[in-house]
Amino acid sequence: MIAINGMEIPKSCSQCKLCVEDKYADMTCVLLCEEWEESDYNENHRDERCPLVENVTCKDCKHYRNGLEHCTQWVMSTNDDFYCADAERK
Repeated sequence: MIAINGMEIPKSCSQCKLCVEDKYADMTCVLLCEEWEESDYNENHRDERCPLVENVTCKDCKHYRNGLEHCTQWVMSTNDDFYCADAERK
């Protein structure tokens, strides 16, 4: 798994920085290796196969107790920039 620091999940394929203009099609998704005509998708469409997911760090998780640097979900010490699969945004 990788994460791109500071990147937000786009609302649509046409707004995604990982969809690039291609000389053979209007756009190509570099993650799916899929070509598509920009006119086929409206500005609110996001392909259901899109692999982008949100990573929530401890500082934004409802289980994190700031000041104590403690996770109530796993009952352990942690720091604010750590993340896990069970994180839930506040």
